[in-house]
Amino acid sequence: MVNRFHDFPEDILREILEVAAHDGGELNWACALVSKKVQGWVERILYEDIVVTSGYKMLKLHRTQLNHPSKPPRFFQTVVKGLHFDRKQASFPEACDIVSACTSVVRLTVNVGSLTEFSHGMDGNLQPKRIHLPILMLLVRRDLELSFTSPRSPGTLRAVFQNVTHLELDWTFFMKDLSWETFSLLSSLTHFSLSTAESLHHVYVFDSAKRNLVLAAPHFPSALIACIFYIPKFSVLSIARQQAEVNLVASLDGRIVVAVDEGYYRTMLELGEKGVWLVRDAIWVAQRGGNNAMHLQDAEEALWRRAEAKISERRQRTKIALS
Repeated sequence: MVNRFHDFPEDILREILEVAAHDGGELNWACALVSKKVQGWVERILYEDIVVTSGYKMLKLHRTQLNHPSKPPRFFQTVVKGLHFDRKQASFPEACDIVSACTSVVRLTVNVGSLTEFSHGMDGNLQPKRIHLPILMLLVRRDLELSFTSPRSPGTLRAVFQNVTHLELDWTFFMKDLSWETFSLLSSLTHFSLSTAESLHHVYVFDSAKRNLVLAAPHFPSALIACIFYIPKFSVLSIARQQAEVNLVASLDGRIVVAVDEGYYRTMLELGEKGVWLVRDAIWVAQRGGNNAMHLQDAEEALWRRAEAKISERRQRTKIALS
């Protein structure tokens, strides 16, 4: 087997291993253990998008980030383009160090609870284009103010949002509204998503998220192309209320589209005429999960394409109705 491995021309062998490194699972990291030469080929691919799914992986990554003699000095600053912290993570100081070290990140996902100190750590040199955060990351003062502005300079947009084009916010809170007046300052924003949480207080969180969507609509940045209002567990509401909510959201702004879980969407699709009201005006979201950053990116891009297509379809229906 070893002889066959070395019989491959080096360029073909390198291409095979680079493809394997792009794949999910443990196999991709195993590629780096073949030899030092192969490690040099695949390491940049392995670290381009980092998905942290446990405290153990967080500690290992932090240890590597602090001491990596086999890598170039500015390896993490230049190579890492995506950082994705899983929902299960707590407030780890290590996360702050990792983010601070990876200053070239363009994709940042922090699916965690309230990490006030972590959010302050993001306001350094980090200016990603795609951000996915829980709403509590926007806390700027002890009085529970939620805002896009800097805690050090009220009225000034946080540095982390300066270049953002895609922003996803998970609404996990129902005690306070966000200060949307500064939302229009996100001049580069083209795609925005507001998701309600799957919690025991789901209805309260949903009502709060919907109220904030209404508040946000007048302040949409001019560059915005599509806004997704994602409602997990939509089926807990009565059909009459579901219809009312979809109609309300669609009436706020033509760029807003409701998204529901794929399973529920498929169920409504199978109902034919009884479910046509949802299929006509909403889109579906595939279940998220796994640690393959490439697959997650593909799913996200597919979701935005569905949103843009639905918005275009509705505009065409309106145009036909008015003609």
